[in-house]
Amino acid sequence: MIAVILGFVSLFFDGWVLMLLWRWFPCNSLDAPPLSYGHCLGLIFFCQALVYATNTADITKLVDSDEKRQITRIFYSLCLMMILLGFGFVTHLIVN
Repeated sequence: MIAVILGFVSLFFDGWVLMLLWRWFPCNSLDAPPLSYGHCLGLIFFCQALVYATNTADITKLVDSDEKRQITRIFYSLCLMMILLGFGFVTHLIVN
């Protein structure tokens, strides 16, 4: 149950990070239109569906793995997004 809750938190956090990074870089440098939070969530869902559809071995691992392994995987995903956000923020400050 904890893994499901953390999975949703991670998903919504990933959407927020993508929205911020999109506004910092493509909007400023390429004059691209900004993406809303809903668009970013849809893009995250779409990308995850593509990744899991092309690699069916990961689906069986997720179903067969225990909750501790799933929580660890979600924690690493959250840490990676925080690191990306930090690097993106520093780069945004240097460029602008």
